[in-house]
Amino acid sequence: MATKNNAKDRNRVSADDISTFMGTNVRHRREELGFTQGTLADALGIHRVTLNAIEQGRQWVRGNTLADLCYHLNCKPAELMTPDFF
Repeated sequence: MATKNNAKDRNRVSADDISTFMGTNVRHRREELGFTQGTLADALGIHRVTLNAIEQGRQWVRGNTLADLCYHLNCKPAELMTPDFF
């Protein structure tokens, strides 16, 4: 039984990991589409500093902001949470 739990723990992704994956993917997709942090932040209705914190993986994204990010970046939520998707 201990072996099963250890295997699960090794495969488990933390919330911090997801924030890091999302931040990296948001930055890559934003740059790919030619948005500056300021223009994307304005479109999202958030401050540029907040977007910077999201891209650095230091700020968790609320549901409505995630939906807006996906709309403006033309992607799905799962794509933003997948390591190195973009």
